[in-house]
Amino acid sequence: MIQKGYIYIITLVSMLICACGIQFHPIALEHTYMTSIHPGEEVQGEKIVASGKPVLRHNNGNLLRNLNWWALQGIDMVPVRGGIAFDFDKIGPNYTPFGADLPLLDFAYEPVVIRMRARSESTDGSEPILSLQFDDSEGVQANASRPEAVIKASENFADYYFDCSDMWFQQWPERKEVNATIINKALFFVNPGGVAYTGRIHISEIQALPIDSLLVNLHLIIPPGEPGGLIADFSSNNLGDWWNSNNYVLSWRSDLTLRVQCIQAGPGFGAFGLRLPYKMNVKKAHTIIVRARYEGDTPPDLRLDIVDYKGHLSNGNPQVHTMKVDEEFGFVEYEYVFKDDVYQEHPIRRDVDRERITNLLFFVNPGQDPWSGTIFIDSIECIGAESEIDTIE
Repeated sequence: MIQKGYIYIITLVSMLICACGIQFHPIALEHTYMTSIHPGEEVQGEKIVASGKPVLRHNNGNLLRNLNWWALQGIDMVPVRGGIAFDFDKIGPNYTPFGADLPLLDFAYEPVVIRMRARSESTDGSEPILSLQFDDSEGVQANASRPEAVIKASENFADYYFDCSDMWFQQWPERKEVNATIINKALFFVNPGGVAYTGRIHISEIQALPIDSLLVNLHLIIPPGEPGGLIADFSSNNLGDWWNSNNYVLSWRSDLTLRVQCIQAGPGFGAFGLRLPYKMNVKKAHTIIVRARYEGDTPPDLRLDIVDYKGHLSNGNPQVHTMKVDEEFGFVEYEYVFKDDVYQEHPIRRDVDRERITNLLFFVNPGQDPWSGTIFIDSIECIGAESEIDTIE
């Protein structure tokens, strides 16, 4: 593993040699990278006080060329014309990144969005989630709410947008505010914490743009989701869109249920979740029914958050049910209603776009005593057109 004392040498060398095109230098770091690569509050013994160059003024916002690219074990760069490509071998569960060292850049000067032109390919047709994180030069990581996109498997490139306007908080290992005026590192995660991905991602452009350039056509770029429907019934052994933190082990059962083994879940807000097979319009179908049962010494709390396409989640008004035992039928239907007061409170107050929900997030005993046991989920469904419910009420 590279020791901390040599990190500065790598950074200085990369600044000297990045006058030409795209460069790549593999770094043989272990997965302790996320907590060990940064020196802390000082860089070369002195506190950073200067601001970086506004990102839109650096290379006219081009963040692909003239950079020192690197990757961790299991990720390899592939030489291609007109961009870069990376091969991935079972990447995802361990949060293995690839990335680039940046000159000191200011992302706070004006709100920006990153447009990436990319495509993916894999032998099994799976499409990876690509998540973006920036780190400041003091080592604080913008990992609280990483913008992400699903890179479509295609022979043609498509544009993907990463909103950087409110991502500047670190949630782990401790909560801090990221200094967006001194950003010096970009990191990309494939299927972070999720199912292992094997395949290739091609990137032909990474361009910073004023966020206002998207607002006019926002609804054309990201249309509203479907007004309700069956989300999951586990009729086949396919958990490719599910992911979990270390407190959970997910598996498919032959009785067509999802088995969630919980290991001391709760105090650390560990979660498991689902990337929806389609965008969901919860404004028109605001009730999600989870049919589930549990096995354990005590009944756990099961919380469900919805997450919109920007990564904002409904943690401001948590929807929680204490699970029950039904001796006759086994499974119990739990209704989670997202009709009113659906907003994000942490890490920063934001409205949740209920018309464009892309992920479901489950917590067991969040922030409470640790719970160990097993939860079985039979089905998940989104129901109830708002107009119909209003008429009934």
